[in-house]
Amino acid sequence: MVPGKPQWRSGDVDEDALLRASSEPALLGAGLAMIPHAARLLTRIDAPLLTVATFRGDATIRLIPWSARLTPGTALDMSEAAFWPEVEPLVESGSEALRQIALRWPGYALPPVIGLVTDGTGLAASGDDPSGLSAEWLLDRVRSSSPASVLVPFAPTGIWSLLSPDMVPANIGCCH
Repeated sequence: MVPGKPQWRSGDVDEDALLRASSEPALLGAGLAMIPHAARLLTRIDAPLLTVATFRGDATIRLIPWSARLTPGTALDMSEAAFWPEVEPLVESGSEALRQIALRWPGYALPPVIGLVTDGTGLAASGDDPSGLSAEWLLDRVRSSSPASVLVPFAPTGIWSLLSPDMVPANIGCCH
């Protein structure tokens, strides 16, 4: 921390600002453009979730698959992945979606990492934990200790909906 220099704090952008952003055409369009490419990539690499992230001061978009244990892994090696047909359009649309999300923070308060999490059907972000990369990120969303803003709705049968009770449709009942 540098004295006298503004630092990022999780409270600098609230969930309502992100949720309002999800209805903005530019962000919604970029988010929707990401989904089919992310779905193909997730199938190729056999991962349940993917974080598309950017780090402050670095224009490189990183694609970070999640493990079967639902924790973020390491970024894909782009020396190989760059040749996969779904990667270039995913990076392009992800870059635009991340740019749109970054506009929600004042320049001096931009977080060190901004990430968007997808299961290939929907897209979410969190103002409280904008990286989408911590080991507890998904668990915190499921427990509602730090809500996510759903930018593109998730399929009711996708991994996100299966883990999050408030995302389960009302017509799916519990065991007797």
